[in-house]
Amino acid sequence: MMLQRFIAYNKKNNLFSVDDKILLAISGGIDSIVMLDLFCKASLNCAIVHVNFSLRAEESDGDEQFVRNLANEYDFPIFVHTFDTSLIAEQESLSIQETARNLRYKWFEEIRASYEFDHIAVAHNKNDIIETFHINLARGTGLKGLTGIKAKNGYIIRPLLFATRFEIEEYCIMRSLQFREDSSNLSDKYARNKIRKHITPVFEKINPSYLETMSKNIEKLNEAHKILNDLTQKIKQNIWNEKENAVSIHIPKLIESGHPHFFLHEMLEDFDFHSKTIEQIAESLTSQSGKTFFARNFKIVKDREFLIIEKIGKEDICEYYIHEYDSFIEVQDQYGISGFNFSFEEFSNKESITRDAQIACLDSCKIKFPLKIRKWKEGDIFHPLGMKQKKKLSDFFIDKKLSLPQKEKVWIFETENVICWISGLRIDDRFKVNEQTQSIFKISFA
Repeated sequence: MMLQRFIAYNKKNNLFSVDDKILLAISGGIDSIVMLDLFCKASLNCAIVHVNFSLRAEESDGDEQFVRNLANEYDFPIFVHTFDTSLIAEQESLSIQETARNLRYKWFEEIRASYEFDHIAVAHNKNDIIETFHINLARGTGLKGLTGIKAKNGYIIRPLLFATRFEIEEYCIMRSLQFREDSSNLSDKYARNKIRKHITPVFEKINPSYLETMSKNIEKLNEAHKILNDLTQKIKQNIWNEKENAVSIHIPKLIESGHPHFFLHEMLEDFDFHSKTIEQIAESLTSQSGKTFFARNFKIVKDREFLIIEKIGKEDICEYYIHEYDSFIEVQDQYGISGFNFSFEEFSNKESITRDAQIACLDSCKIKFPLKIRKWKEGDIFHPLGMKQKKKLSDFFIDKKLSLPQKEKVWIFETENVICWISGLRIDDRFKVNEQTQSIFKISFA
């Protein structure tokens, strides 16, 4: 029975005690509704917290009212907050998904601390663990990224990880529970939905016990990660030095470890460097000094004997790399860098091509990844659309009568060291869509 399994899972993982005050994150979806019902049946001391992200107009407001009604029905206190998520994402130059996640957990923690709750319960299930594994596997990750979602992480607890989505649906039917269906769950726009609808069913045809098998595999990966993490910490003590606002990694000692690629992945995990960037850093260990590598908030400068990690300052001119599989990651279907937000899409219908200056429609077969995004520099040359000869970008800017502040806002999209788009101004003629084009790569200001 679900309630007994719920209680047993809690005891096994020491998630909470009967005297704890627990804040339940309730969206109105089926997972959170089942979690709410189980906490109520277990007679635990709870309150509800709900976030209205204002992303789905009347649907978001309907979710909020539904959850308010539930709080009244279950006789639980409720905390609700509304965010203009799109505006905040634009101001902070982040994706909608990342902004929503940050807002959600920051506000949850504010309520927890202010009202002295012991835990915040969120309703991830066993399927979510497997889907997260596939997302991280596709993106490229260290071993930790393959160890799934944790049952407890600080004040956050996940008491439904023992149950599959099918079991949750069965419980909902048995208890005649009402829930709200998020329309975005039906879209293939997000990676999690693609995995849920198209990948997991294929594996389940191969192995009907796929979810259980993968759960055991992830448990084994967790054990392996714990062992290797202990080894990483020992290596780190010998090569890692934190001083003021910088961290330095001693390159000769890192190489002496015998596995510099692996240890770099493990040590740079908290700095949000892309796995491809970490590979480039590892390959640079024996090369000349001076190379710089960027993440969202940090940079690594290769010195003679050290890799120096520092926070990115406003004076840094950054280069960003978009790897082909990044568009598969739901939190990265939209990108934000330095106040410039953009998104990618691929389609084949040429009638959908637009002449909007904020959108570039390019021949997909001519785009090679990684796609580099950078600020313009003196000496840049491209072939403006409609012209067969080269033109200096500085001359192009003069023709367009751009002021210095306007030029500083321009981003360059480059593939294999060739410019394909001057953002908001002109594509390169060599990448235009023609009669032979089979697929169109679209870049849009978001």
